Amino acid sequence: MFYVEDPWPHSEYQGVCFCCGLVLLIENRKGSTRSGVGKNGHKWSTLMHPHYGEIDGTRGADNEPVDFYLCDEAESTTAYVIQQKVLGEDETGEAPPGSYDEDKVMIGFVSREEAVAAWRAHYDCELPEPHVVEVPNYELRQWLIDNLYMD
Repeated sequence: MFYVEDPWPHSEYQGVCFCCGLVLLIENRKGSTRSGVGKNGHKWSTLMHPHYGEIDGTRGADNEPVDFYLCDEAESTTAYVIQQKVLGEDETGEAPPGSYDEDKVMIGFVSREEAVAAWRAHYDCELPEPHVVEVPNYELRQWLIDNLYMD
């Protein structure tokens, strides 16, 4: 199981977790509601079942920190990297639907199926079947470096 600590003083994050040689900055704790406005102006919100946030020191395909979901209720030795696809037209209008969008790293899930189900649960639309890369927890930091997500 992974232990989530309270955030640092004056932090914008709801918690922090140290695992897999990484610092996980939790933007939304499990049980909280994450909300926003989509590119089309549609307001959305979702109840977070696992913790959600960003991996400190990384830069993903969207030029933002790599996102993660963390299930702290189970023992798991494998992380599942979901290679998410564009659902509709992207903000620039350049990426066609179904093309690669970004990776979501699923940590603490006991199986690929559980990780994909948790990812799907946070969307209110049909999602295409993602490509999933299984990475042992002890290799996750190196995997991120090898895939040019961190220095």
